[in-house]
Amino acid sequence: YAGALVWGLGAPLRSSRRCRLAGMGCVESVPARTSRSSRPRLSSNHERMAPYKDEADDTSSEASDAEDAAFDAWDAMEQAEELSYLEQQLKGCSVDELMTKRFPTRGGALASPRGGGAAAHSQWSSVAAALTYDGDFALSPPYTLKKAGELYSYLRSPNAKPLPRKMVYEMLIAASHAFEAQAAACGSLIHVPPPAKPGERLLVCGDTHGQLQDVLVIFEEHGLPAPGNAYLFNGDIADRGRNATEIFVLLLAFKLACPDIMHINRGNHEQRDLNERPFANGGGFAWEVRAKYPHDELLIDLFQNLFTNLPIASLVGEWALVIHGGLFREEDVTLDDIRAIDACRQPPSVLQARNRTPAQ
Repeated sequence: YAGALVWGLGAPLRSSRRCRLAGMGCVESVPARTSRSSRPRLSSNHERMAPYKDEADDTSSEASDAEDAAFDAWDAMEQAEELSYLEQQLKGCSVDELMTKRFPTRGGALASPRGGGAAAHSQWSSVAAALTYDGDFALSPPYTLKKAGELYSYLRSPNAKPLPRKMVYEMLIAASHAFEAQAAACGSLIHVPPPAKPGERLLVCGDTHGQLQDVLVIFEEHGLPAPGNAYLFNGDIADRGRNATEIFVLLLAFKLACPDIMHINRGNHEQRDLNERPFANGGGFAWEVRAKYPHDELLIDLFQNLFTNLPIASLVGEWALVIHGGLFREEDVTLDDIRAIDACRQPPSVLQARNRTPAQ
């Protein structure tokens, strides 16, 4: 669900409905339209729950029913998308085949390398080196928390424009190297340290789906990522909303500045098949990138390389498993099973069980 889990030492667990009131990534969430001055400035996790609790409890039954109906409709849409995706995959539908038919000369001088690797990184680096910074804002290596904070401030500006292409390339290349090394060392399951002492927090955020304003509100209400105030974004950052590019770059800026304060899981929308769908059909990320950086299929492939190296699950200490897709079709799945999943690829066209035979 789009509701986020937010916890620290002694903090309560929020329900999906309360999180929607708190603006944790749903379309048209309340805080994204709320003025900064009208939002409460609270000091503790328990106190933060109070205004949302009062708001929910004071809502009329009609408004509550309308909210629940809207969420049920959103949930039904999500399930329909998943069913449609599975049906297409079982029919052998290939997005690369569809894209080749629609764009016979796609890529041109920026012919897209597949599967990452040294050749792909060499081409991405060559393109990045040939670009120049343009626009109103630029963030270049080395990445620091100060620079990440400046990016956050820029994105809050009403006059913010698409980020420079060179900046996006450089950050994605650096992040891809980092996540490739992480995947090689840890597999598909990473360990995230829990809060070590009172006052420290780990905040886990659900689907943000291109809703940049919601991410900015989360950081305003709960503080920017910093030592002792870490974040874990549990996938589905891409698609549906129009600003997933900026969300990825913002999160990666903090990740590259201080790896232990920002963790990112892969969701089912961090994949090419869904990204190539129109916004109206629950996709849109590839088309967002094309609109902001025209004629650059290579940049889309660089995003896909990043996606395939994201972990699919995170283990917080020894007591919490954070995974986007929910629980498993099979019983007795172990952490070693998750760790061993070959996730550095696009999803397979046929569902497979652990014994590598087609699932019935």
